[in-house]
Amino acid sequence: MIPVILWLGTALGFAIGLLHATQIVATESQDSSPDRLFTRIYRAIWAIGLWTLFGAYLLVLWLTAFILKLAFAKRTAGEQAA
Repeated sequence: MIPVILWLGTALGFAIGLLHATQIVATESQDSSPDRLFTRIYRAIWAIGLWTLFGAYLLVLWLTAFILKLAFAKRTAGEQAA
């Protein structure tokens, strides 16, 4: 189960990174000088890489927090009923 979650997080991170990289290239494309082209590509690659790396990490944290929230919500609801 955990490997599936990690792969889903990696895929989600890659997709978000690709969107972010597209936004970076579009935003910085107003200056068409050759040295700016390298900077745009460099920043886009870093955006994809970092989102991919941290996508799995964040998804696991979100799922863990959601499960803990549900567990504590049931626990506090049980204590209030007693």
